[in-house]
Amino acid sequence: AGRNDLSPMTTAMVVLLVLVGHAAGHAMLTVPHSKNNGYPGSYALDRSAYYTTASWWLDRAYFGTPEVTPWMRPGHFSWADARDLADVSQTFHPCGCYNPHGVQFCAGVELAQGFGETSMGPFAGPKVLPPQWHLGSQQETAFNLYANHGGGYVYMLCKRSDFRQCQKDHLSEPIRSSTREQLDAYLKCIWDCFESNVLEFADSQWLEYQEQRDMNVTMKPSSRSEGTFPAQSSWRWIPIPDTTQITGGGDGVCSWDAVESFSNDEVKQHFTEDFGTDQLCDTGPKVHNPNNWQVKDKVIVPNDLPVGEYVLSWRWDCYMADQIWSNCADVEITNSPGSQTTTIASSTATTTTESTTSSTSASTSSSGCVDGELPTEWSQSGRFDCNYFRERGAAYTNPLAYCAHAAIRDTCCFCQSSLRQRRALRRGNRGNHGNHGNHGMLALIQNATGTKVSKVTKVKSGDTVGDTEL
Repeated sequence: AGRNDLSPMTTAMVVLLVLVGHAAGHAMLTVPHSKNNGYPGSYALDRSAYYTTASWWLDRAYFGTPEVTPWMRPGHFSWADARDLADVSQTFHPCGCYNPHGVQFCAGVELAQGFGETSMGPFAGPKVLPPQWHLGSQQETAFNLYANHGGGYVYMLCKRSDFRQCQKDHLSEPIRSSTREQLDAYLKCIWDCFESNVLEFADSQWLEYQEQRDMNVTMKPSSRSEGTFPAQSSWRWIPIPDTTQITGGGDGVCSWDAVESFSNDEVKQHFTEDFGTDQLCDTGPKVHNPNNWQVKDKVIVPNDLPVGEYVLSWRWDCYMADQIWSNCADVEITNSPGSQTTTIASSTATTTTESTTSSTSASTSSSGCVDGELPTEWSQSGRFDCNYFRERGAAYTNPLAYCAHAAIRDTCCFCQSSLRQRRALRRGNRGNHGNHGNHGMLALIQNATGTKVSKVTKVKSGDTVGDTEL
């Protein structure tokens, strides 16, 4: 199909918009559940929470000048290049760092060290159960883009015992006291480990709308192995080009030209809404912000790996920006077929006061409220329930955070019971200013924050705990 050409004025405006949005470019590994706490439902996070989850990256990565971006030499930009850039020195780690000024800020080093542990910036995230990958099998991977800069990506494996040994052999305790020579030796060790096990892609790539497994766009995958590092390693193109990536004179495939088929008419409509009609190449409404979509592949697990615990690294080298993203996830390589679905290690949340103990069930509250069924885009066909979103909010210091979303608020008892408590406490405190009223307010604070408060002082209606107004 023919495509509409852009006028010079339109082109100038599009380029300006790309430059303005440059700093907002963020992405994350979502399948398997990443050590920076990315998962398929992360697309629905508010911008602040998404930013925390997706900001494990290098903001500067180029060869000579910023115009020569990482995708022009896939895989060649190294930890030493990041250290030696003229305008900034950064730490480049296969698992990403939320702060580029030291390996202690990188996932799996001091943060989320344990198998199945995750991190949200400097804070601990929820514990997950890593998937089992069978030797010789094909396994699903996915990532989500808040802002698209084109280019391509690769997946690599490092045995977890080797991953930990690099740290033991080369870094001091505390890590921040390590010398430059120790840091260099560690980064060389860790990158050598991953780059010795670059995974091959199976012949499949698809886009999944939000986290709805029946809403897919099968793509025609484009890979690149010439001129890559490690030599002949297979890298895969981002299937949706960034704004004016191609019409502006760059390489790539137009959005619709990359499509093989749609799973149904509804997902075709969503694709058209986000990326434009087949008359457009790379100027659709959301080609630069395709956050409704997971980019999915299958990777081939080698037959000759020793079984055991591994760390998977996803690395994205950008084309239209001088940036690189890297995230990691834990997986277990097994001899026998296993599950490729990561599940949350669930637990019953318990809140304790000085005189009473109360527990919150995942399905039924003390008032008899029963959790409803979450919409598919939130539950991922039953994978996540109300208790998961309460615990995830608690990990961000506010169990009620997800109640801001109508789908959670109208379905989950923990949102509704909290609202009832808040109203009752406000009514009770109008006529009761003694300690009894304050103990009721204390209970709500503990329920909202998951923190034990041992002393009742100056708690009154109108105070705020986290995002919760009392």
